Amino acid sequence: MKKPILVMSIAAGLLALSSCSSATSTTAGKIIAETKVGSVTEDDLITELKANYGDQVEEALQSVLLTKILSKEFKVNEKEINEEINKDKEKMAEQFDQAIQQSQYKTFENYKRGIKLSLLLEKAAKKNLKISDEDLKKYFETWQPEIRASHILVLDKETAKEVKAKLDNGGSFEKLAQEYSNDEPTAVWGGDLGWFKSGEMDPKFEEAAYKLKVNEISSPIETVHGWHIIQLTDKKEKESFEKLRKELEKKYVLDHADPNEIISKALKESNIKVKDKDLKITFDTILKKVSEKDTTKK
Repeated sequence: MKKPILVMSIAAGLLALSSCSSATSTTAGKIIAETKVGSVTEDDLITELKANYGDQVEEALQSVLLTKILSKEFKVNEKEINEEINKDKEKMAEQFDQAIQQSQYKTFENYKRGIKLSLLLEKAAKKNLKISDEDLKKYFETWQPEIRASHILVLDKETAKEVKAKLDNGGSFEKLAQEYSNDEPTAVWGGDLGWFKSGEMDPKFEEAAYKLKVNEISSPIETVHGWHIIQLTDKKEKESFEKLRKELEKKYVLDHADPNEIISKALKESNIKVKDKDLKITFDTILKKVSEKDTTKK
């Protein structure tokens, strides 16, 4: 439901492991599992991943290399990473661990790598933007405080009407979410989405949620995900400009920067040469786009 800043493949951890150890591996590759009928090497595993999960391996290679490239110019420390993790923990509360397991990250370490890469991209984007106080103050005028909501997601309008009728007749939102909702990670928690702010959800969903009063339940709302029934469960007060300044800068960067342009530029300037024949085309599409853009500018 929430929009990811950057998708990191579940194979990233394995690919990172392979790239780190390849310098000391034998030609057959480092053995990672042994049985009485034979062994499995890192090379065997990477070959299997490339054969069956090619797109994910390419995404993993992009993530690993992009992190290395951006880390040469920009620095992200543990404190910054932990601050972002703690924000997610505050939003998700007891759902935090389960949310990671059911996301594209699967493990906490992959999730942490994703946080680091997102912060690196943010710093690269901020470097290219000149943000004035006037820009931020105008942005502040449109700023909406965080809200907390629950939802029940179904696939068709008729089911949505059925659920809404049961709610109107006194049905429990939590129990109906557990029974009907197709959003499995939130259904087990009675539909709770945790805290979120403007720009983190589907625009139609946000528009409906922000119009509600606390404890009010919406009529069925259609988005690209299906049909939602939303309950606003809490809302924060809008803080002062000075208190929000750091967060405003961060959000301003995310809203105004083009991450694809930043990624393309970083990759082009790094002069990448992919040695693996199966992965040679990994960056072709990205680099072709930036080359076409440069040609158009001329």
